[in-house]
Amino acid sequence: MAAEVLPTAAKKMILDKQAVKRLEDISKLPDDNKNFVLNLFDMALRDFKVKKAHAS
Repeated sequence: MAAEVLPTAAKKMILDKQAVKRLEDISKLPDDNKNFVLNLFDMALRDFKVKKAHAS
């Protein structure tokens, strides 16, 4: 199904191949390493959201 005909919520779920590969690689890490990487990811996302909110 082409992305043009997908509902908005479904469009947000489409990831590029590189992002999917990175998520697969992270999921294969030992739990302590995986949690470390995911915490960094969460912190970065939180910071970007805060910056975006303050820019508005």
